[in-house]
Amino acid sequence: YWPSSIIEKVRANKEITLTEGARQTVGLLYKDNQGQFVILVSAYDVQAHKRLYTLSIIMLLLFIIVSGALYFISRWFAAKSLEPIGVVIKQMKSIRASNLNQRVDEGSGRDEISELAMNFNKLLEHLENAFDLQHAFVINASHELRTPVTSLLGDIEVALQQPRSANEHEQLLHRLLNDSKRLKETVNILMEIARADRDYTKANLSPIAIDDLLWELQSYWTDQLGKSALKIEFLQLPENQENLLLTANKSLLIIALNNIISNAFKFSNNKPVKCILLADDSHIDIHIKDSGIGIPATEQDKVFRSFYRGSSAKTYPGSGIGLYVTEKIVHLFDGNIQLQSVPGKGTTFIITFLIKK
Repeated sequence: YWPSSIIEKVRANKEITLTEGARQTVGLLYKDNQGQFVILVSAYDVQAHKRLYTLSIIMLLLFIIVSGALYFISRWFAAKSLEPIGVVIKQMKSIRASNLNQRVDEGSGRDEISELAMNFNKLLEHLENAFDLQHAFVINASHELRTPVTSLLGDIEVALQQPRSANEHEQLLHRLLNDSKRLKETVNILMEIARADRDYTKANLSPIAIDDLLWELQSYWTDQLGKSALKIEFLQLPENQENLLLTANKSLLIIALNNIISNAFKFSNNKPVKCILLADDSHIDIHIKDSGIGIPATEQDKVFRSFYRGSSAKTYPGSGIGLYVTEKIVHLFDGNIQLQSVPGKGTTFIITFLIKK
């Protein structure tokens, strides 16, 4: 049954094991007093092969079951992890031009989905403010231009109805002059809103030194009202001068600050106005303080509304749009604006910007 080569191999090695197909063979060299004998034994392990077959079937079934379980578990985890994205997408789809004040849920985590929602909300805020400025321009144009133009036309028509004396012509010319001044002021306001809207939509940002900007404003108001009109005070400055740099649009900042300063002069009959700077390594505060008529406590939360004019401001010229535009601009650069006022003593506007590290 076995070739001589196998027998000789057993004699040489004294003991061997080998596989012949499905059979296992053992060879052994046996010595006794009668001589040396080569013993070869071969067998087929039926039970081992059955166990191996059963084990392979079990492993195959386990592989199928585990793979299926992993598939469905991974699908469940994927659905749960993508669920916040689905909620955000659903909320995004519900936002239209008519409800730009709506915001998507930012969640409570710090993952990529929350960051996406926060950036989308910032974009919505910018769009809302831009739409509000455009809406304010259109409404203000139709509302403010109509009154002085109608008054001008009425005075001219009355003057042409019959001959007038020199005194009557003088009075008429005074009224026309006042209406013309009001019309000019209205046009200037509209130009300011249009400029703010243009810069707002462009949003060209650059580092601006707040202290230098305040000196520029003082120079401007010195040319307008005199040397001591706008007083600048630096009560606190940071050790690092770079913390006086604010990433913003310079034109918009000038519009926002000048709106407050011009109101301060107007409602105080051109009395000196203080502009105080307090800054450290975490924030920049700008206080603009006047000694004017003040704002009643019941009206202080309304002054930033579009076209709102307080009861004490009715006798002063204006459109009620300046502070509205100012608040929009301050919020654009992640700032905050608030006021403190005592009727008859004056008002202080406080603008705060946080330093972004």
